[in-house]
Amino acid sequence: MPLLWLSVGFAAGIVLASQWTLPWPLWAALAAFALVLGFLELYLPLLSRWHKHFLRVAPLPAGFLLAVLLLGAARFQASRPVITQGALAFYNGQGEVRFTAVVVEPPRKLESITRLRLRAEQMVQVEGTAISRPVEGLALATLPADSSWQYGDRLELTGKLTDPFEGESFSYRDYLARQGVYSVITFPRIRRLEQGAGNFLLSGIYAFRGQAYRVLNQLFPQPEAALLSGILLGMEDDLPPALARAFRDTGTTHIIAISGFNIAILAALFSSLAGRVIRSRWLALLAAVLGITFYTVLVGAGASVVRAAIMGSISLLGRQIGRRNAGLHALSLTAACMCVFNPNLLWDVGFQLSFSATLGLVWFGAPLESMARDWLKARFSPGAARRLTGPLSEYFLFTLAAQVTTLPVLLYHFQRLSLSSFFANPLVLPPQPFVMTVGGASVLAGMVLFPLGKALSFLVWPLLAYTIKVTEALAKIHSGALVVGQATALWAAVYFLAMFLLSRNLSRLWQKRTLIKPYAGFGIFFLGSLLVWRGFFSAPDGRLHLTAFSGKDGPALQVQTAEGRGLFIQYGAPTRVLNTFLARRLPVFHQRPDGLILPDDAASALMGLPDFLDRFPPDWILWNTQTTSSRSASRLRKWAQTQETPLLPLQPGQSILLGRSATLEVLVMQEKETLLGLASEGFRAILASGSTPEHVAGLPPAWSSPGIALVLSEDSFKEFPPQDWLALRPAMVIAPTGAPGLPPTWLALDQRAWVEVVAGEGSLWILTGK
Repeated sequence: MPLLWLSVGFAAGIVLASQWTLPWPLWAALAAFALVLGFLELYLPLLSRWHKHFLRVAPLPAGFLLAVLLLGAARFQASRPVITQGALAFYNGQGEVRFTAVVVEPPRKLESITRLRLRAEQMVQVEGTAISRPVEGLALATLPADSSWQYGDRLELTGKLTDPFEGESFSYRDYLARQGVYSVITFPRIRRLEQGAGNFLLSGIYAFRGQAYRVLNQLFPQPEAALLSGILLGMEDDLPPALARAFRDTGTTHIIAISGFNIAILAALFSSLAGRVIRSRWLALLAAVLGITFYTVLVGAGASVVRAAIMGSISLLGRQIGRRNAGLHALSLTAACMCVFNPNLLWDVGFQLSFSATLGLVWFGAPLESMARDWLKARFSPGAARRLTGPLSEYFLFTLAAQVTTLPVLLYHFQRLSLSSFFANPLVLPPQPFVMTVGGASVLAGMVLFPLGKALSFLVWPLLAYTIKVTEALAKIHSGALVVGQATALWAAVYFLAMFLLSRNLSRLWQKRTLIKPYAGFGIFFLGSLLVWRGFFSAPDGRLHLTAFSGKDGPALQVQTAEGRGLFIQYGAPTRVLNTFLARRLPVFHQRPDGLILPDDAASALMGLPDFLDRFPPDWILWNTQTTSSRSASRLRKWAQTQETPLLPLQPGQSILLGRSATLEVLVMQEKETLLGLASEGFRAILASGSTPEHVAGLPPAWSSPGIALVLSEDSFKEFPPQDWLALRPAMVIAPTGAPGLPPTWLALDQRAWVEVVAGEGSLWILTGK
């Protein structure tokens, strides 16, 4: 119990320091003072009386717990970078620089680029001025895809250092900062100075990994090779985007992301092999732990892998000394030790998912297994119940326990709920231990004797193909993955508290299940009713809905017709807030829009589109080819090809039927001007992008008469005052910003979170939200 309190206190101190900045020596001094108070609690009569009362709640003196909390704060503050001339980040934004650095990780080769992680050593030149100054710090370099650099290369790079990208929906700067990277350099000029400057042991491990990867791709065809590469080596970049998305939608990414599941299999395998070869139990334990350590380094030593490796090693040690592993204490101690080395891990999504999944196993694993055993004993013989309990627990109940506790983390970060995961995991998990062990054996054998490895691969390939086919089939289930609204940190905390209380009382509730059944049935009926009613209220209401939301570079529009057909018209880069907003506006069971239209330069919209399209994949995309750069066009075509989404050019005169009652027409389309017209049962709206009031006035009478609603993009609004647009006598104007003295029919998006126009039955409603 003291370990749990100390670990939680240390983590709380890290969070405290992230919100309240003080110099780390001051935090350390306060910790020393608190430690003295802790000793005084034990010996001073006045404080001893308080100490006895406090021990009823906590197992340690309050001063000791406060000291640990303050030490956590000191550790976090000490980890903050100090940007001086000796730091590489000092030269961010100072023009062209030349510096030497060593490649500290194997290159990450993506389809169109290669990324190198570098440790800086010497600054050679800044803006043409020669200097010779030792520097420290990590940098991330983006290079062409055909680059041939390797781990341990000492390089001289010439280019511009910059701060990592800071977006609205995702902070790449914070993401890299958690890994100690504060500088990025894109397509620099590079000269190799030396090879083999890295760690000799790591060089050998990475060379082994590279050879295993090459042999694996010779043994297996694609995409089975990409899947096994992710399972064995943690190299998942080869997975086709559509398949990677299928794993995400079905909640089975833990198969291809090295985590506790993989480490548990390897721990059992290493322990069994070492026990058969080595007679000494302690030497066998050491060999098994070294095997786990080797594999951890081999796959990149990510946060989830390190956590799983430590937990697996502790589990082996507990089994060796004959003690039952206190899971919660071991988990909290592991997390605290990892945060000692990297306090930023608390904000790492992978670490949070790994920790919460293991927490679910600790809280609910044993109780659920016991409940399943009791239920099976009442229906089968004791032997059959014992044989059935193991597979049922490993492949369904334990997965369910992990899903229950990872749910708030997933909703908080990704706003995505996978319903198909409850079916996918029991179907794809059972073959994975065989895939991992025999697949690994086939790769090792292939590295020594290729025909032997090829023979073993025939045993593994059918199971890999089965995993892919099942995952792809379940990913196609309509509404198998729902996009939900933003979950707050408070909601997540309340949820975890409720799960903790449930875990403490689960066995007691199971014993009284006959009394609880009516209440459980009522709860299920209540939740089902809420879901049905939400679906009912989000169903089509027979009216046209045009909703405008303020995007980064202009409004984003959602059109929902009387029949429920959905369409997005995207002018600027989608934001995280916009994604959350649209998730709430979409029907519960129909979250795939019919289409997406990009009337402006897709380069801007593409900045946020990958995440946007992943959440709301359209059936087709129409885009303005005249205003899009070749590089942006290439990215969009590549995404559409991998997702098998039709990509069509916008053309003047096009008419898009949106059900029986609504039509979207392309009225004008030039290099810097796009006019779209939306018509539905007497309601007409013009969506103006890069247009002038004269162009709108020059449209055919059906589109230039008074009463038309105008929706202006940033380009249409910024060069023409509101009076020019009001001269057209529109029924309303939805614009990015407003100005004093404008009529109430001018709806400014900078003063409202969204504007919704509802048209139907000869009436018009305008709804706004802050």
